[in-house]
Amino acid sequence: MRRVPLLLALFALGCNDTTISSQNDPPEVAILNPPDGWVQPVDQPLNLQGRVVDRMSPIGEVEVRWSSSLDGELAVGRPEDTEGTAFFLWTGASAGTHVLTLRGTDGDGATATDAIEITFSLDAAPTCAITAPGDGDVVLPNASLLLQGQVADDITAPEDLLIQWSSSLQGLLSSVGPDAFGV
Repeated sequence: MRRVPLLLALFALGCNDTTISSQNDPPEVAILNPPDGWVQPVDQPLNLQGRVVDRMSPIGEVEVRWSSSLDGELAVGRPEDTEGTAFFLWTGASAGTHVLTLRGTDGDGATATDAIEITFSLDAAPTCAITAPGDGDVVLPNASLLLQGQVADDITAPEDLLIQWSSSLQGLLSSVGPDAFGV
């Protein structure tokens, strides 16, 4: 029994208020959607999703800020669930390449960020050209004819484009899509 009071007395002698401190770690911040390098048409809304978690602050004390290098501050709020999930529907983005930043600040002011690069494109119309038959080629009646073309788009992959071959005499001839090279 004598050892316990002696140990407590030694502990009390070696400890004073100036040596006690606590560390406030910043929140953990991650952008979950969209992925880094995302490209999409400027006229379409973009669903942003992130997570901001702080081990030392209640979720209601954590602030979430979405911002863009081109459009400035987009939204300020709190995580929407106990997992720290933050959502924002971004509409009206400026065309161009943005650095999208998610900033989390805990109740004691510690801050952390995550950032990705995304591009909003003006989404020009796809380009297409008939490569076969050549202009002015003559084809005999009932002869086989190879129809070939080339398509491209600034956002949509060639194999995802919808195409149609049609004739002013016979109507729709084919709607088979292009390959990954746009042929």
